[in-house]
Amino acid sequence: MSQSKISKLRFSTARQVIDAVPPLKTEFEGEALDLDPVAFVQSLVQGGKTVKALNFCSQLLSRHDATSWACWALRSLPVTWDAADQTLLNAAESWAVAPSEKGRLAAFKAARASSFRTAPAWAAAAAGFAGGNMAETEDRKVQAPPYLTGQAVKTCFDLMGLLVAPEKRAMFQIYAVAGALNLLEA
Repeated sequence: MSQSKISKLRFSTARQVIDAVPPLKTEFEGEALDLDPVAFVQSLVQGGKTVKALNFCSQLLSRHDATSWACWALRSLPVTWDAADQTLLNAAESWAVAPSEKGRLAAFKAARASSFRTAPAWAAAAAGFAGGNMAETEDRKVQAPPYLTGQAVKTCFDLMGLLVAPEKRAMFQIYAVAGALNLLEA
């Protein structure tokens, strides 16, 4: 993949991604971190480490693209969401389509009210963690760490994996990783 085609790539090596996201350091010890991020993801998939590839992609993408990616993956599942999960997914998608502080807050409030029990709840949380104040009142300011959206997307994918038949899970994960890499080229 040529570097000129990848306009959204924010890091030149996998190590830079890992260094920017403290929770990933132990998970990726011993991996070939000097590869460019796309080659690194491809090597993980080729080595059968699709869960690691998903986790890495959740931090490689921008907060906006990671949230959009989670929503896209949720919609690709053969699942009929109940009304509560549909509301959560709609809130996340609304923010992903037209990012605004009002939309981010709506997604975040919906996620908090859900007790974070489902994959759509974590997609809404990803949107909610994408910036702005996370405190319940305006008199306090609490900023999310930049990697928190990616952590929410990772959790969303972990829960999605439980919705896919075990014999189809690896194929779904490969499909999802391809979706993430496609977003880098968009």
